[in-house]
Amino acid sequence: MAVHDFIHSLELGRGRRLILLFSIIAISAFVGVLYIFLEFSGFHRISSMDNAQLARSLAEGRGFTTNYIRPNNLAQLRAYYETKLGRPAAEVAVERFPEINRAPLYPVLLSIIYRTPAVNFEQDPREILDQGYRPEIAAIVFNQLVFTASAFVLLVLAVRMFDWRVGWLTMTVYLTCNAMWLFTLSAMPTNLVILFIASMTLCLHEAIWADESDNTWPVWILLPMSAVFFGLTVYTQYIFVWLLIPYILFVLVAFRFRLLPALVTVGLVVALMAPMYLYLYQKSGNPLGGNLQLLIASEAELGATEVEKNYIEASGGRIKSILRKTIEGFSNAFEHFFSLSGSSLAVVLFLVSFLHPFKRRRVLLLRLFVAGMLFFSILGTSLIFPSPETLSELNPIIPFWPLMAAYGVAMFFILLDRTGINLALLRGVIIAIFLLLCATPMILQLLPPGSPRVMYPPYHPPMLRFMTKGVNPGEMMMSDMAWATAWYTNRTSLLMPKNLEQFYAIHGDHHPVKALLLTPITWEESLIDIDKGKLENWAVLIKREGIPEGFPLTFPTALPPNDDEYLFFSDERRWESQ
Repeated sequence: MAVHDFIHSLELGRGRRLILLFSIIAISAFVGVLYIFLEFSGFHRISSMDNAQLARSLAEGRGFTTNYIRPNNLAQLRAYYETKLGRPAAEVAVERFPEINRAPLYPVLLSIIYRTPAVNFEQDPREILDQGYRPEIAAIVFNQLVFTASAFVLLVLAVRMFDWRVGWLTMTVYLTCNAMWLFTLSAMPTNLVILFIASMTLCLHEAIWADESDNTWPVWILLPMSAVFFGLTVYTQYIFVWLLIPYILFVLVAFRFRLLPALVTVGLVVALMAPMYLYLYQKSGNPLGGNLQLLIASEAELGATEVEKNYIEASGGRIKSILRKTIEGFSNAFEHFFSLSGSSLAVVLFLVSFLHPFKRRRVLLLRLFVAGMLFFSILGTSLIFPSPETLSELNPIIPFWPLMAAYGVAMFFILLDRTGINLALLRGVIIAIFLLLCATPMILQLLPPGSPRVMYPPYHPPMLRFMTKGVNPGEMMMSDMAWATAWYTNRTSLLMPKNLEQFYAIHGDHHPVKALLLTPITWEESLIDIDKGKLENWAVLIKREGIPEGFPLTFPTALPPNDDEYLFFSDERRWESQ
């Protein structure tokens, strides 16, 4: 190639696109490092710690078992053993307790990272404050790779649906979205869901395009590929099984003239999901595992926090309660749509795009598909937890952010073209202002002073890692933040039951509890809840007024970092009292 041809390629051809591509990769890596150094403060989401400890169990050869024992799951399995299997409830082994709440794919992928020598679970507690907990950093790096991969899928999808300018700006807006980076930093499975949903949508778009061009074989390939990505989505988070309804409707409507491949695709989706339900039924006696209890629970039982879901026990269908939760969920999604969608201008323009009749049939169909997925995502989430936070794995809107952003950016260019502004410099300024508005939350997030190195209170990883010396392998401890002790101590951790009666039933009839850790999570409860509410039975311990009669954990120890915020009770003296 002549020199002038090479220069022309760099300026106008594929070379220019490659330069832009590598520039965006470099910017993504740089921003990712900034977030880790300025904003990383360890895991502070239940989902992050729960999935990570599942991944460690897989990496260490214990299978899909959990150290985080929820009281409602324990009660469900005990009832299953006694009534359906005709076996003693005591056979439910807490040391290898089956996971019946969370989907397996994200922990399985994370466990591959955790098998590498670079991940050290036994890191010295003193190093954690300075360097961070390496297994958590490994999870964040994995999520950043997934985030970057989804950005490329989004680029291809936006280019194929619209054009290159929409594709590049959509990808740039995505890579500068603060909410997306915070999800990456949280190490929840949301990024993986986003990647699979975007990949599924790309396959559907290409299949429709092939169908419009009368190319039969691409349809036979792309439709099953979309089914595989849909199955991977559900295996990452069970809640997205609700998307099966809009997915089947879309396939049957969009490919009504190619009914055979459409029916084969629907059959493939059902076949992919069948093992999941068989596994849950085999382990728990219910095809929904521990999630059925959340489905039929009332708003009062679900409570105001995600922790309270772990105390619900199934008690029969409640149609009125389900309707109230649905209404509350849709109301919350409507009221907080902007914040739940990452506070991005591009997503607002997605709503505006419904006023524009796109000429391409596939673009119109996919817009309806995105709207349908949003509707059923909100519906499914409402039945589990009607009022999730923005940075929550139950956020029903954020998984569709890339798809909405593509339509929003396309609408931005449509509005820009209609202004009649032809001056390239002025158009560039307008595009830069739009990008700046979208990136403002990220810019503000990265400004000083940044986040603390640990999210204390209540989580203090060095102290929790130190606690492994106080609880022996095979012993079960109890805590008001059992998800954290399960992750940091690698010990079987029971979430503190609602009352002493439940505790005595578990301790005496099932498995002895050797220790109890009370943390700032409990101290921050209101006095009403402690004296007359949900913690009434534990008030004596919480208020440090003594030990309840017959309570087996009679040796209290105050632990660092502050001598009055981590209180450890054990059945024998494991540390000297402080």
